[in-house]
Amino acid sequence: MLDKHQQQIVSHRQGHALILAGAGSGKTTCAVNRVANLINSGLPPRYVLMLTFTNKACTEMRERLLHLIDGEAAGTPNILTFHKFGYRLLLRQPTRMGRNVAPSILNEVEPQRLLNNILKAEGFRAKHEQENWQTLYAWLINEGFLLDTDKHISAIMDRWLGKNGWDSGTIEAALRGFRQYDIYKRNTNVVDFDDLILLPLKHLALPENQDLLLRLRGSLRDITVDEAQDNNMAQYMLLQLIAGETVVMIGDDDQSIYRWRGSRPDNLKRFVEEFGPAIYKLERNYRSPHSIVAPASQLIRHNTDRLEKNPHAFQAGGAPIALHLHRNEEHMAKAVVQQIQKAMNHGRTPGDFAVLYRTNAMARPLEAAFLQAGVPYEVRQGIDLLKRAEARMLVAAMRVAMNPADMPALTHLLGMLPGVGPKTLEKLHQAHAQDPLYARGMLPPKTQEAMDALHDSIEALRKKGPLDATDWALGDQKARQAPSFREGKDSASPVGD
Repeated sequence: MLDKHQQQIVSHRQGHALILAGAGSGKTTCAVNRVANLINSGLPPRYVLMLTFTNKACTEMRERLLHLIDGEAAGTPNILTFHKFGYRLLLRQPTRMGRNVAPSILNEVEPQRLLNNILKAEGFRAKHEQENWQTLYAWLINEGFLLDTDKHISAIMDRWLGKNGWDSGTIEAALRGFRQYDIYKRNTNVVDFDDLILLPLKHLALPENQDLLLRLRGSLRDITVDEAQDNNMAQYMLLQLIAGETVVMIGDDDQSIYRWRGSRPDNLKRFVEEFGPAIYKLERNYRSPHSIVAPASQLIRHNTDRLEKNPHAFQAGGAPIALHLHRNEEHMAKAVVQQIQKAMNHGRTPGDFAVLYRTNAMARPLEAAFLQAGVPYEVRQGIDLLKRAEARMLVAAMRVAMNPADMPALTHLLGMLPGVGPKTLEKLHQAHAQDPLYARGMLPPKTQEAMDALHDSIEALRKKGPLDATDWALGDQKARQAPSFREGKDSASPVGD
């Protein structure tokens, strides 16, 4: 059952809109029901684009929406993150987006390593110098600056000249290094995560791609942007490019927590000024009681330059908030454990409690206090599977199978090629850029044999697909040694010929 404010949003059919949605106010319900109404009223799902912040949110939205739309609706709507939207453009229009074919995506470690090597060659060797260029680079990415645009270069100079003691020569050296990084990515047909926004932003604005942009706008008749307060300037600029007849922004500048990594909650105000949207407010919190919502609302009113709203709770009462101040982290940890022990003495169990902390370092004094008190506990942490060696090898192998020129991925496979290091690999790339593993006559016989075997196995992997890649990566190390790849049908390699 929707309240009257939610119903107004669900009934909004056409034209730009801003939904200022407080915590626990049912914004996802409104967004999903509104789109379901449009589809059930005849709008083909392919004309709908819903953009949100995480893959998890995309999955939740998709599942909820599919339960609401008619089963015979043709296709499913596009529910994506900004980065997944950009990646689809790159896959479907690689030449329009500055690549020859669909590119590989660098992992989270490779961009930093590549940039470090390039910037060191430009003279940025001291720790503070590295921190300075990293700050500059993050700002350029988040703000959507293009390094081959005179207007942008001028704005960069105006902003950074004199900051951190930088002169024009230092800034130019940093920008030169960033350009070299872009050239390297283009030559090896790879992209990093930021390129998934920046390449569409750059290339959709080019005169020669106006036909593509117009087709894109025509195909995206209704765009919803969730968690809009967390978008950075580059993402907002991409939205400006692709916006058609209806854009619905959903967000709350009071809930912005990602400014430290470039989010721009003021994009909500910018949207009001530039798009002239209808404005709706969801101010009733159905999740938390009055004892939580009222003091939070009172506190948040001290924020300056915010969009006015008045959050209030649907639920009355609730336990009052308690604030405890402690001398140091050890004292705090002991006090937390004592509070839990007190509740356990009245019949509660350890599993009834959760202790939240902002950084992993804060777990140490808490664990020590629980151990000393004899209170059982469990530290819940996510395990990043993709950081395991086997997973990295799997991803690297598949990247090379799909893009033989992917030098960063090839670097991950060097352990399988005795006698081949980064410098040799670079020479192979210079000799045969499209497929360095195919280079001939540059290596000793045994190394060449290993190189040929790896090339053959990667080629077989490309033909057989990702399931064989999994077996290959998880197999024992001996089975991956290059000579065994060429032993015919009885090869120890699951890839075989």
